[in-house]
Amino acid sequence: MFKFLLALMFPLFASQVLALEVITQFGVVKGDPSGATVAFKGIPFAAPPVGPLRWMPPQAPKPWTGVRHAIRYSDKCPQASIANKAIRYGSEDCLYLNVFRPQNITKLLPVMVWIHGGGNTVGSASDDILGTKLYDGEKLASQNVIVVTINYRLGALGFLAHPLLKSAEGVEGNYALLDQIAALKYVRDNIRAFGGDPSNVTVFGESAGAINTLALIASPLANGLFQRAIVQSGFLSDVSLEAGEKQGADFAKAAGCTTAECLRGLSASDVVRIFNAMNPAALQSAGATIDGVVLREGVLSAMRAGRAAHIPLLIGSNADEMRTLMDAVVPNASSISDTQITKLLSDYFGAEKAVKIEAEYRPTDFARPTFRLEEILSDALIHCPTREISRALSQFNPSVYRYVFSHTSESIYLSRYGAGHALELPYVFGNMSSLVYSKPEFVFSQDIRNWWTTFATVGDPNVLNQPTWSPVAQDAYLNLDLISEMRSNFRGSRCDFWAGL
Repeated sequence: MFKFLLALMFPLFASQVLALEVITQFGVVKGDPSGATVAFKGIPFAAPPVGPLRWMPPQAPKPWTGVRHAIRYSDKCPQASIANKAIRYGSEDCLYLNVFRPQNITKLLPVMVWIHGGGNTVGSASDDILGTKLYDGEKLASQNVIVVTINYRLGALGFLAHPLLKSAEGVEGNYALLDQIAALKYVRDNIRAFGGDPSNVTVFGESAGAINTLALIASPLANGLFQRAIVQSGFLSDVSLEAGEKQGADFAKAAGCTTAECLRGLSASDVVRIFNAMNPAALQSAGATIDGVVLREGVLSAMRAGRAAHIPLLIGSNADEMRTLMDAVVPNASSISDTQITKLLSDYFGAEKAVKIEAEYRPTDFARPTFRLEEILSDALIHCPTREISRALSQFNPSVYRYVFSHTSESIYLSRYGAGHALELPYVFGNMSSLVYSKPEFVFSQDIRNWWTTFATVGDPNVLNQPTWSPVAQDAYLNLDLISEMRSNFRGSRCDFWAGL
């Protein structure tokens, strides 16, 4: 009955300015108008995953009576500060989403659901940059789309795999992915009331958000919940159940727990502290486990075999990916030596492969060891997997488009990072400070938003008065810069090396 009422509601106000109060599945929410858009912040899409619900699939939120004033972002999920791991913050009551829509809607609009990055250990839908909400969806929504941004469980709370915690459905780990699936189901069941088209949903994410988007494309549980995807700087990080359970066993041992009750009795702060103590990197990572339920096989394996969703895809990487990440993911990376790189490569890839990698990326070809490691990791973790993913998915749907973001800002704050990891985000959302960005960069941001929202609307990013963006045949890609152009075979010989390693 609820879905039937929603279906009837939209035509009643299709040609009018939409009301600020929206009837959702769980209660009425009232939004906050700003300019030509309205924001609905802090809408619960799942019950707080606390007590017996910790490390369980998300449950429906409790309905409310009266009007919920959706004007503030929710708490972030529990996490530690990258700068100081002793500082821990957030709340387990964090499974909320935010909806941004135009005030005046004449037809159902495409929906873009954003999954934030942060290594799956930090971040939220309300992240700040230079005092601005990085993922505020106002500027994207003003281009006739509905933007939804979500929180999801992080770190051990989102990904801990342990037999003690296995659900009745057989889920181990992957709670964060189930949170994202729950948010997509909320969108399916409620977005029409906000003016969105539940049959035209694009999932888009960056870094960990892109990793998770790839996992959702491969997950049978997410099938049919979205029709397109945008993957910005995505990794392939899924692990076997055996490896996931090994990590879970190490965590339980460090916590001194031998029962599920003990694990669920830990404070959220202790869970974050123990998880962070297991990895010395400033920016840690967590990821999906091939548990046989949420993921039945590896993400790339599913894509190559045609067992992933056959949907239009926009996928890309930033030319200098690791330049913004080196000190965060490799301790003392700025002063690392070639001898230390040899050990790191051997530890990570194994001694035999490390010898071949060192021969491919010779120390004499780089001005500094840190530049060498930056290029190795950029190729191995992002650029070349991006090529393999785009090739795999284009076998089953020709509407796969690739980009390389290569713009280096002239700003004194950003120029040293080149086209580093995450530096495309202000352009995608349009949340840019005039103190940092130039007028041509604001135009560039508008171009990117046009491409992204056009793709979300029709599954093809091509727009008038811009270069023709060809699909990925022959490894074609659009080079994104102040003047963008089609190119091909980015990092081709290096990626051939990694494919054969």
